[in-house]
Parts: sequence; structure tokens; C-alpha cells
Amino acid sequence: LFAWFLPERRKKVIANLIEIVAKGGNLLLGIGPKPDGTIDEGAREILAEIGKWMRKYGNAIYNTRITEIFNDGKIWFTASKDGSINAVYAYDGEEIPATIEWEGNVPVGKMSLVSTGKSVRYKVSGDKVTVTLPKGMAAESFALNFRTASF
Repeated sequence: LFAWFLPERRKKVIANLIEIVAKGGNLLLGIGPKPDGTIDEGAREILAEIGKWMRKYGNAIYNTRITEIFNDGKIWFTASKDGSINAVYAYDGEEIPATIEWEGNVPVGKMSLVSTGKSVRYKVSGDKVTVTLPKGMAAESFALNFRTASF
């Protein structure tokens, strides 16, 4: 039994959601009541955390499609209906790096944080993309949005 609501596993639930959606799937969390009919407090807390994260980054999850290149390390990619690409960093408890890198899904033009719309700096060398993250990023999974030359 995978008790996804235990404190040590909470970071993995959002990371699992990101991975599953990038692969074209849907995440189902089983929530059963306790014998007295109440919902476990741990389950309620993680559902609240997921809801908070989805309010910030849901545009990179809801109504998205799989991309030809859907993963590079901790970065998962989804495509929005408007043709833009989302690069979603799956946080698993480590320190947020100053830069992230991936190959493929090369952006053109503006790249921005999904949560705020603020632009982020990036550079491209061949097929390799290096993004400089803003200082003070929250220790959580996050998403970037951009267009590629094919759209």
C-alpha cells in the first residue's frame, strides 16, 4: 500500500502528477474514509497542497497534450492547446538550482514563469537550453511556458 499522504511522500505526489500528465495520463488518488467516516488529516493536507500548487501552475497541467520530447531529467514537458510548450520542473526536496538545462524543445522568443508571467532568461547552444531561474524561487515544483520554432 502506497500511503501517498504521509509527510515524507508529499513532495512526490506533485512530481508524480507532473510525470503522469507529461506522458499523457491522469492521476487518481484513492481517498477512503476511516472507520468513523472521517477523512484522514494527512490526506486532507496533501489535497490542499495539490490544490494550492494547481492554482499557480495548473495551466501547465490542465488541457495539455503530450509532446514529442516529454522528458529530460527532472524537466517534464506538456503542450498547451495554443501550441506553447510548458517545461515543468519536478521538485523532490532538493535545493532549487540557479539554472536548469534540457535538450530539445528549443524555445524562441519569450519564456515566462507560469505562476507569475514574469520573463526568465535563457540561452540556447545547439539543442541545449539553459534557463537562469529568478533568485528566491520557492522550494516547489514550477513551470515555464514558451513557444518553439515548430509552432
